[in-house]
Amino acid sequence: MDMQTPATTREMPQMQELTLEELETQAQLFREQRRYKGVAQADADWIARPFASWMRGLETAAVASQHETVLEREDMAMLAVGMAETLSIRDALIVSLVAGAGQCSERRMVAFAAHPHDPRNARAMYRLLRGAFEDEQAPLDRRRCRAGVGMMLDVAQFTSGRFGVQPLAVAGYILWWLGDSSALRYALEALDRDDRCTLAAIICSALEHGIGPVNRGKETAMAGG
Repeated sequence: MDMQTPATTREMPQMQELTLEELETQAQLFREQRRYKGVAQADADWIARPFASWMRGLETAAVASQHETVLEREDMAMLAVGMAETLSIRDALIVSLVAGAGQCSERRMVAFAAHPHDPRNARAMYRLLRGAFEDEQAPLDRRRCRAGVGMMLDVAQFTSGRFGVQPLAVAGYILWWLGDSSALRYALEALDRDDRCTLAAIICSALEHGIGPVNRGKETAMAGG
């Protein structure tokens, strides 16, 4: 499938696709680390590098005229496996986009991913998501969001089977947040890979009923395109 991001110029990385066998091996390693280190420490260690690369990609987007991913093959593998094994990693990536630049630092992302049930983290994530969804004046940095979509589609393109489901769902979710109808395309692709993907089903339902953030489709001074 052609996964070019709508209305975004992208420079596709040149790397070998991650095989299902490689990804399953990585998933097994991740599960073993969680048993050995404990869930929180293992999760924090697992996503430290790819989250740092992710944030560099978002920062680059503020000045770049096109999407050129900074994610390396190892980053993509760790993000894909992490999101497939625990949804808190996926949710931290989402918040880093919709909350806007400066609202969700790399350190906070790690806290959201590794300690999702900590009351302080749960309250902070709820506050950021609700504010971004309900506040008409909430900043919507479209360039930053589209950079995130581009990186998620890179991950989906270079992974196989179940490991591409959540990246596709995140891409669809952010496009829905932007008021971009192509969100449906990626939500349906995620459901095609896994019909139990709740996030993708939510996107489809929201689009069907015309539900979206109050500031969807609006530009901000930070956006630039």
